[in-house]
Amino acid sequence: MIVWGGFDHQPERAPLGATYDPLADHWRRTPSSPLPARQWHSAVWTGDEMIIWGGNDLVQPPFADGAAYDPSTATWRQLPRAPIEGRYRHQALWTGKEMIVLGGQGFGFEFADGAAYDPDKNLWRTLPQSPLAARHWASTAWTGREMLVWGGYDDERVFRDGAAYNPTTGAWRRLPQAPIRGRCENSAVWTGTEFMLWGGTAACGSFGHRLADGAAYSPADD
Repeated sequence: MIVWGGFDHQPERAPLGATYDPLADHWRRTPSSPLPARQWHSAVWTGDEMIIWGGNDLVQPPFADGAAYDPSTATWRQLPRAPIEGRYRHQALWTGKEMIVLGGQGFGFEFADGAAYDPDKNLWRTLPQSPLAARHWASTAWTGREMLVWGGYDDERVFRDGAAYNPTTGAWRRLPQAPIRGRCENSAVWTGTEFMLWGGTAACGSFGHRLADGAAYSPADD
């Protein structure tokens, strides 16, 4: 398990991390990262590396940089600059070949665009336009074929719509309307056959309106 970045309600954030080995029951610090300290960034595991991207420090504009950490060699490498603006509270997942980044938040606005990074080629590409409105705090899952995106928030509206993106064909398709109310900060997992959503809040960005229901979506039955 690798932990990196974040904040602890102290005035300063530190670009620190650690790895935990459950077999040895032992922690060790990661070496210094090439990235400045940040929070609300994304992290994915490729099978070889942890890739960090984006985030903010509440002082500078949101970050558009990233780095990859290889725990087998305890080394970092800087990612090339992404072809999209810096952001935080975005969605990111690993497809088995690429890290896909979508949506997220800037200072006072949201994003609807995205990009994909291929670590083997060390190259980024922009995603085709999504049918969804700009948002952050959406739920995502990888089915083995498509990236599923649902829900989220844009500081005014809480969304209950979703879409699927196929990186092989480059095509988006809309998901059917969910039988639950819109929300954010909910749990979302892929079971192998279904995209399951549960909990969260309908009062995104504030306290209250916690939810105790959920729904499951089957792409095969769509």
